Amino acid sequence: MGVMSVGDAELDCNLRKIIMSDMGDHYNRVDPGRILSIKLSVEALDDPFTHAVPGSFELQLRIAYRASPKSISWGRSKSCCQRLLLYALIFTVLHCNGHRAGAQDYGATNSKELAALYDVLSGIDSNTNWTRELPDPCNNWQTGIYCLPDNDGELHVTNLAFGIMSEYVPVIPCSSHASLHPSVSKFPYLQSLQLFSCFTNPSQPTFMPKEIGMLKELQILTFQDNRGLVGTLPVELGSLSSLQRLCVTMNGIGGSIPSELGSLVSLIQLDLGRNQLEGPIPASLNSLVNLRILDLRGNLFSGNLPTLDRLTSLVKMVLSENNLNGSIPSDLGQLRSLRFLDLSHNSFTGGLPPSVVNLRSLEDLFVGYNPMGTSLPGFIWTMTALTRLTLEQSNYMGSIPREFGNITSLRVLVLEGNKLTGAIPPELGSLPNLHILDLSGNNLSGPVPFSPEMMERTGISFNLMNNSGLCIPHSSRTRVAVASVGLSSCSMESSEPAYPIPLVESPSMQPGSWSPSRSCSSRRSVIHMPILVILVSIFIRFA
Repeated sequence: MGVMSVGDAELDCNLRKIIMSDMGDHYNRVDPGRILSIKLSVEALDDPFTHAVPGSFELQLRIAYRASPKSISWGRSKSCCQRLLLYALIFTVLHCNGHRAGAQDYGATNSKELAALYDVLSGIDSNTNWTRELPDPCNNWQTGIYCLPDNDGELHVTNLAFGIMSEYVPVIPCSSHASLHPSVSKFPYLQSLQLFSCFTNPSQPTFMPKEIGMLKELQILTFQDNRGLVGTLPVELGSLSSLQRLCVTMNGIGGSIPSELGSLVSLIQLDLGRNQLEGPIPASLNSLVNLRILDLRGNLFSGNLPTLDRLTSLVKMVLSENNLNGSIPSDLGQLRSLRFLDLSHNSFTGGLPPSVVNLRSLEDLFVGYNPMGTSLPGFIWTMTALTRLTLEQSNYMGSIPREFGNITSLRVLVLEGNKLTGAIPPELGSLPNLHILDLSGNNLSGPVPFSPEMMERTGISFNLMNNSGLCIPHSSRTRVAVASVGLSSCSMESSEPAYPIPLVESPSMQPGSWSPSRSCSSRRSVIHMPILVILVSIFIRFA
């Protein structure tokens, strides 16, 4: 779930018809002449942690009037018109015929912050004359630079965003030789600092300035897709007491996670995925009691998973693609708010602890590509909210528990590439919502116990290949399904000796005229040949 804040704003004149039709009488409560600022908050509802209709959002406008602040809010909506309004408000906030009502009513930008802003802009693109292009960035509207007034009307920088956020949000792009100037620390009111694809050249390394730790009001800090951003995470980040979202993803950051990050008690999202971070995950992260999202995927973390039992607000945990080892700690079962858990592509052993059954809200569980070396955890059938379960390539042995057939919400089940044996439990065929089933690459045997309807429903997502002992019961109704899973029809192989005793003795039966390698249908034709000879003889005699 994301929140986007937009600073000084007024509704664009060209949008008034849209706004009027979508807001109804709410529109009459907006008096552009009295607006000081508008803060737009957008909370997406179509995320993995809610059950909202895809495309839904919650939109809130907080309008600061000269008299007092008021707010207008809408509930969930997915109408095209309101979605257009959402985008339009983000792109064109407070710019009516080239004039922003309100901003010109306050004096200029704070002089110290203006000087610091030019330093930062020169680091982003040194080839541009920024004093000419943006004489006063807070008054000369520019997406990515937002300001708010203090009680004396002086404007202060509150939001900075540079790089390539989206094709729909045209913020100031970064040059090929961009860097982040230390003057970024000179914005005492800065609440959000975000840089996307700014430092992309590893041969021109850029470091995260330790001065960022001086931004006491900072709530959002994002460095995303900056391969040239190297070095380590500054320990000074632990001083950002107001920080709520720390997203440093897809960069070249190395070293270890500073234990000081455990001091960020306001943090609700910690995303350090796709870097070169190494060493153990610090136990101090257990102090982040308000954390809802923890994403450390795609690094070089090693050692055991620390105790994280105090993270009871955690909704999403992704620790995949690291070198974590040992057993999965049982205190993981204390994280009862979890809905998404990914521990795949590590070196965990011993299987899932029984305490995971306490995760009754868990919907997605990915624990594949770990050398578990044990039997499948049949006890997870009590986790009735599960929709996706992947345990592939993990050296699981034994049979598939029948209890898996009780997880009626299951849509995806992947057990591929293990050492599973025995028959497929028919209970899997009764899962009403199953659409992806992959049992390939095991040692399963016997007839496949699924109905043609079930196999046709899963279609190309039905994979039983590379199980030499499996076959599909012969039926014209399953021919399409047989082809789709790569199995042949079950043949009625005989277990009788090589020279079976015929039903009727006949001189025509010669040793070696039948072998066990022939199908049952071939054997029947040979056995019934003496009967045919006798019937022909009787017909000739009485003819």
